[in-house]
Amino acid sequence: MEHTLVTVIIPVHNTEKYIVDCIKSVLAQSHKNLEIIIINDGSTDGSEHICKQFTVDERVTFVNRENWGLSRTRQQGIDMATGEFFCNLDSDDMLDSKFVEKMLDAAIKTNADIVACGRKDFDSGYEESFLLSANKNFYALDKNRVSSEFDTIAAELWLSDSWNKLYRTDFVKNSNVKYWLNNKYNGTDLSFNHLLCLHCPQIAVVNEPLLLHRIVMGSRVHRKNKPLQEGFELITEREFTEARLLGYPDAFYERYKYSYYIFLKMAVNAIICESENTAEVRERWKKYRDMAVSFSVKYPVLAPDNLKNKQCKGFDRIIHKAIISPNVRGCIFAYRLNKLRNWKNKKR
Repeated sequence: MEHTLVTVIIPVHNTEKYIVDCIKSVLAQSHKNLEIIIINDGSTDGSEHICKQFTVDERVTFVNRENWGLSRTRQQGIDMATGEFFCNLDSDDMLDSKFVEKMLDAAIKTNADIVACGRKDFDSGYEESFLLSANKNFYALDKNRVSSEFDTIAAELWLSDSWNKLYRTDFVKNSNVKYWLNNKYNGTDLSFNHLLCLHCPQIAVVNEPLLLHRIVMGSRVHRKNKPLQEGFELITEREFTEARLLGYPDAFYERYKYSYYIFLKMAVNAIICESENTAEVRERWKKYRDMAVSFSVKYPVLAPDNLKNKQCKGFDRIIHKAIISPNVRGCIFAYRLNKLRNWKNKKR
């Protein structure tokens, strides 16, 4: 195992405050046979100068280029990778010193194509670990299982994230799945992992918080001006196209509606949490609803009124009712309730 080359891909964009900790955590890995590809994606701060200093280590390759965005940057790293396995690391995050060793050990022992782990969120004075909700250590996927359990697999293995995973390079390259989503949309990691899942990877789980995820105040994506629904439609269409090419049965499309429901819930939640008044809720809701209805004409299985979710509780149930409601009243009610919740939290 110690002779297996692992590629670590680090896209960098204006993270001069954190990039040193990030790179040092990779250099300190207990598994030493590494190829470290650092790609400076058009940074305008001091990131380029800092990254270049680490090229004294022969394992480090540094690439400097104009700003292309996260998808194209990650894909360039994969195209360059020569390791038998690779992982993606955000430039403000870090790896536990045993990340590569433990993930690689699981991949080799189980012959897995992907290995997933938990994470530890941290900030100054704050630290909290999160484990996968997976109830098994290995997922042997085939088309029937993906068709019948897609949304469950996606949730248990955090398929919306790439940075807590180790990938077998040949599996990814042979699948011809690439990072493709334009930077103006949310969900580039989600789409990449969903598409890979259709190729039936064997997935191992190391349920330890080996990825150290930095919580940077103010850095969370503000989605008000993000075309969420447009992005979700693009992701869904790409997913359906890939599934057809691979010969998936009708059961897959029926099951996928539960993942699409999560997309819709994110879009409605953004309307509820980020609108500044009821007039803005109405405006954004109308645009969202028109798009969702139009999309369901193209793909009837995804019609909002078909998305029944009896397990929703509390605020999630209200959001669910807003999604399937033909008018804006449910969304406005949820918006006002959210305002009340925020006000009560501030009073505490």
